[in-house]
Amino acid sequence: MEQVLTSSRFNTRDDIYRFLQVFDGLSLFTTNGTLWKKQRKYISPLLGSKYMEHYFFAIKKNAKVLVSKLRDKVDEPELDIMYYLKSCYTDIVTEILMGFNPEAQNGKLDEIMNVVDRMYILVHARMMKLWLHPDFTFQLSSNGKEQKKGRDIFYKFLAKGIDLIESKRIKNSFAGRRCILEELMIAKHNNLDLYGDQNLSDHASTLYSASEDTIKSTCSFLLLVLGMHPDIQDKLAKEIIETIGIPTEKITYKDLAKLKYLDMCIKETLRLFPIGPYILRKVVEDVQMCGRTIPKDCTLVLSFYNLQRSAKYWEKPNEFYPEHFSPHLVAQRHPYAFLPFSAGARSCPGQLFAYVAIKTVAVAILQQYIIEADGTLQDIKLKADISIRPINNFKIRIRKRNI
Repeated sequence: MEQVLTSSRFNTRDDIYRFLQVFDGLSLFTTNGTLWKKQRKYISPLLGSKYMEHYFFAIKKNAKVLVSKLRDKVDEPELDIMYYLKSCYTDIVTEILMGFNPEAQNGKLDEIMNVVDRMYILVHARMMKLWLHPDFTFQLSSNGKEQKKGRDIFYKFLAKGIDLIESKRIKNSFAGRRCILEELMIAKHNNLDLYGDQNLSDHASTLYSASEDTIKSTCSFLLLVLGMHPDIQDKLAKEIIETIGIPTEKITYKDLAKLKYLDMCIKETLRLFPIGPYILRKVVEDVQMCGRTIPKDCTLVLSFYNLQRSAKYWEKPNEFYPEHFSPHLVAQRHPYAFLPFSAGARSCPGQLFAYVAIKTVAVAILQQYIIEADGTLQDIKLKADISIRPINNFKIRIRKRNI
């Protein structure tokens, strides 16, 4: 893994990722070479620590709304927590990305959320079915027609945000901290060489879909497995309450760094359920590795899912064991045994944002509610599209936490 991920000879994404261009256009996720380098150089800082405290306020505000929405679900026999987290994170991502809140948590964006979910399935289906690889056969298929319709709906939503931002730019009314697309729009107008003739909506689509899917899925898995492990949940709730207290308003950005056990639980969730279970890289020249020749134009498949469940690196590979991330065990383990956001030059630039968004929402929920879930970790049967998800959804119960 390390040899591949740290070598510039393996920085080219496999050709199969071109299928994402229908959804994401020529954006950071789908491009290679000079264009990709220019995009990453500018986009990565927008997802870094300099901006994160500003984003944190939007995350905390929407987490508070989520907690209030869940009150009506206390003591109900079952709920799929993914729906509520999806709505919450849609509001968070839209506000941070485009500067307005679409009120997904008030049921005003269900169509867009369903379209995005369906897009993942359609892209993955095309990847898996060779007869859908040629553009002309895909465009004639029912999947191709559905994808075009969904893309049009989604890009119309993005256009609303971009139009609002363009109006502000023309009026020179960007005040205070700017949202991500405001920063990108300024870059586009100040430095055309950075983006060329690309549509800003391509970047909006990529940043929206990649961040929203990662955080909603990981937080859903986290709450599900905590419901299956009440002893771990109790230990985590104790850390949160002793460090922060009860009201969601009390949590600060700096508090997140103090929650060491929460960090361990999130990383253990990402170990067991990596959002990108595998990646594909194109070999652009013959390469010698481990005494063998990897020929030009072949595809390398890197399976993070198998790596992160390997008994070679993990004491309890198929159990939820946050102590895997105790400092002394981390120090003993190969640094490339855990790759939730890949590594090297093409690692995910949004990992800090993902951790902050997952931590903040998890804290808000666990401050107020006890999570319960039936079964064991081994009962979670997985399916895959672009990511991995449980076949039977994220079914939990919640009870009021009495302190």
